[in-house]
Amino acid sequence: MNLIKDYSKKWPPGPEKFTSVIQSFQRNEASALLDMCQQYGDVVHYKMGATPHYLINHPDYIEHVFLRNDAYLSRDTRHERVQSWGIQGELAKGGGIAWEQNHSLIAPLLQGDLWTLDASFFSEKIAQHFKGLVDKRERGSFNLFPAIDNLVSSLLWQVFIGKSETSNAQKLARHLSSIEREFSRRSHLLYPLPPLRNTPRDRWFQRCTLQLREILRESLDAQSSVQRSGFLQSLLESHDEETRAQLCEERVLDVLLGLFETAYSPLTSFLEFMLLCVATNPSQLEALRLQGFGDSTIEGTPIDQAERSAADCVMMETLRLFPPKFMVSRRVLNEISVGGYQLERGALVCVSPYALHRRSEHWDRASEFVPDRFKRYHPAATEYLPFGLGVSRCLGETLLKRIGHDFLEQVTVHFNYLSMGKGRVDVSSGWTLQVADRERQMIEYQSSRY
Repeated sequence: MNLIKDYSKKWPPGPEKFTSVIQSFQRNEASALLDMCQQYGDVVHYKMGATPHYLINHPDYIEHVFLRNDAYLSRDTRHERVQSWGIQGELAKGGGIAWEQNHSLIAPLLQGDLWTLDASFFSEKIAQHFKGLVDKRERGSFNLFPAIDNLVSSLLWQVFIGKSETSNAQKLARHLSSIEREFSRRSHLLYPLPPLRNTPRDRWFQRCTLQLREILRESLDAQSSVQRSGFLQSLLESHDEETRAQLCEERVLDVLLGLFETAYSPLTSFLEFMLLCVATNPSQLEALRLQGFGDSTIEGTPIDQAERSAADCVMMETLRLFPPKFMVSRRVLNEISVGGYQLERGALVCVSPYALHRRSEHWDRASEFVPDRFKRYHPAATEYLPFGLGVSRCLGETLLKRIGHDFLEQVTVHFNYLSMGKGRVDVSSGWTLQVADRERQMIEYQSSRY
């Protein structure tokens, strides 16, 4: 049975239809991807402009294209869009430092630093943050935004920079949040980000990126080696793989700014969705409270296929329903054949984890929050990919899991009850998947500390 549906044949050219499709992507790209997969099959073929697109939504085809033929694909095209806007500095442009070079430099340093951190490193920081939110009140409420944004920027500052500098950390959080909103406004699947022009809004955006670099530069200049994080110290002592020369200041700033920008949005998204999922499912808070919080098992398959903890199940189910990396796109370098289609060179081949994780063929009650499904179930890499796959797999996966585990632990410590100000979790999408209307979303709570 040929599961492929040719979307291009069902889409007659014409300005009316073209406009309606573009508007649907501008409203909510993730939901548009889900609708396309549900309506048109497991491989959706369409053209936008002159570029052929292939949206793949079947695990077998994903394995064939993204794993077996990974060498024939370029890296994540969304990174190209970020670099073309200079988010990672001048070095990321033209003949400068490639994303792969920074990735190969960062990965071992970040992994090594995470293993050396004290077991209570994140728990203590999260506990202080929640204590400030509760503010000696038994009952109350707080805004989802900026509560989680402030927590995330503080945690990332501690990991990437070191000793907390309140003023600079807060300025960094404001700028990161502004840039995220601008990406959400402009970033759509079907077209690259428009070039920066000499408009007031684009000049403001350029100032934001320059100010981010200056905040980091100022912090590096003011810090002593005692104040630095293990990661930053290792980065400053690193050498370029090709020249063996010690990294220059611009390269260090380039790496740090890239890390903050790429880690901030997925981590913020993950913690916000997870808090809302727990708030709308009261039984989960009690299940978390009854479990013993130990080491997280979702780093790999549990020994002897033991049951996962309630915390690990909640994290995995949150990432199933609301994967921050809701779309993976790669450019075809050499022609690949899949399911009767020839994916020609230069085409974009895409996978939407947000749509894939809602396939009723693979997930019972696919749109519902059911953490217990993961107690003993170990999905294949091509059925469950909240962090992407292949060379574009998220670099911060381990960091996100560790913070998420400690975040849930502190939620059980500080709150007896949580609920949403609005009854349903909706999504919006741009650079990453985000909570819809997050600036107005309230979390009501009953504290367990008073």
